[in-house]
Amino acid sequence: MGCVSIAKEPTQAISASTAVPSVSATETSLPAQSTAPIDTSTSTAAATNTLRPTNTPRPTSTPRPTATPLGPVAFPDWVSDPQTSVLLMPAQENGSELLVWNAATQENFSFTNLPFAGFFWMPDGKQIGTISKDGKTVGLVNLSDGERVQVALADPAPVEDFQTRYRVLAGVPGEPGFRIAPSWHNWSADGRYLYQELENEQIQITDSDSGDTWLIENYPQTEWYTMQAEWAPHRPYLVISQADEPADPYWLFVSGNPSFRTLVYDADTRKWVTFFRDLALPRWSPDGSSLIYQNYWFFQSPPCVFNVVSGSSECFSDLSVVHKQSPDDALLYLLWGWFDDNQTVVYSYGTGANDEFKYGVCLLNVTTGAERCILDDIQPDNNKAVFWFDLSPNNHYGLFAGNYGLLTDDGGGARYGVVDLQTGAYFFIGTDPWWLAEDAAWRP
Repeated sequence: MGCVSIAKEPTQAISASTAVPSVSATETSLPAQSTAPIDTSTSTAAATNTLRPTNTPRPTSTPRPTATPLGPVAFPDWVSDPQTSVLLMPAQENGSELLVWNAATQENFSFTNLPFAGFFWMPDGKQIGTISKDGKTVGLVNLSDGERVQVALADPAPVEDFQTRYRVLAGVPGEPGFRIAPSWHNWSADGRYLYQELENEQIQITDSDSGDTWLIENYPQTEWYTMQAEWAPHRPYLVISQADEPADPYWLFVSGNPSFRTLVYDADTRKWVTFFRDLALPRWSPDGSSLIYQNYWFFQSPPCVFNVVSGSSECFSDLSVVHKQSPDDALLYLLWGWFDDNQTVVYSYGTGANDEFKYGVCLLNVTTGAERCILDDIQPDNNKAVFWFDLSPNNHYGLFAGNYGLLTDDGGGARYGVVDLQTGAYFFIGTDPWWLAEDAAWRP
């Protein structure tokens, strides 16, 4: 699909002036919903509590801690080139082999490291690492010369019963202060605070600097159920999206018509910042100035953008005219995130009726309304809806996945691929088993 312009439908700002149900007893601890702007600056807490950079500081040179040499790896030139968009993933289940993919050329290269429980990129993108199965050592591979070493950790890393991708939270392997955790653990952008939802629906926060662990005080539990919790990219704001009834693992609700709200909590001050009605599954822009969200359920809401500074909100309702093949077609949306320009958002859609469906991924400029869609030609069997999408750091490529149980010849699993967001060209990553690509990680 070519580039089209989408009309923006101004909506009433989400504020106290909006028709809001009276605050219930379970919400008395929350600040009033208002037009007061949310602070989008970096943290201003005391020096012992200041916000660290979004990512672990990148060293000026690749660290080379005292370590045991393991022999070099002869990498192709494209792996060594820091400008190449590279995906890292396991080459086999519970093995010791890793696989890297070149997003531009479709080339791949596998190499053997120590048996590992997890794998990761160092934040500067110059080294690949693995965590040993006992969590006591790290294997590091330097991409510039292929040098491979084993480093003992002062404090064992947490390990799971399965191989998974890890995220470096702080420091350098082999040196004091190094911290690492599975990437699905919900750490704040600066690697300081950990969010955990307990079995009783309470939320627990851990401060890695002080070692403190606490439950969010006066957290309104009754009649509200957490669907998603994400940290803001610019400061330690925890954004919690809730519904007033529980859902199954596929987020299907009993009534099919739940109410939603979004809460914002500041981990630095340990206080609620604000909350909003009818704002579901929000995602922060990189600069923290806006949220993209959906305002009603079963993914039927078009993308909407809320400006947290001005309190204004607008929805792109004309997308239904662009995508629907007929007025009676169903139309579902999934929102995936923002480009670094703070203007372009990525969403996927599915539309159709009577088993005749159309799918695609679109790049929408929320400032101009211009839109360009790709991946709308990969469903000859009408079954390849994109249900997952991950942008490369340079916003040039995307890793995508299609519906479980629909894409493979044996009727099981999903199929993963890489798409060039400029040209729309794509290729599939062939892995066996298919779920190895779930943890694929872009080079930082």
